[in-house]
Amino acid sequence: MTAEEFQLWTKAMKAAGIVTRETSCQELLKISNASYHNYKKRGAPYHIALACSALLHKKKAYGQ
Repeated sequence: MTAEEFQLWTKAMKAAGIVTRETSCQELLKISNASYHNYKKRGAPYHIALACSALLHKKKAYGQ
């Protein structure tokens, strides 16, 4: 996931009404503030891209 795609995901999460602020995206992903800002600047790894897709489509974690 490129940095641009990650930023578009945060905007899509807001537009969908899933979150109201960027820090909510960070909290949903269960990542540190440093990681969140790193992904915004440099892109995110594949497992984070999968999590982003699941969250946008309102999927729950496996087993929940």
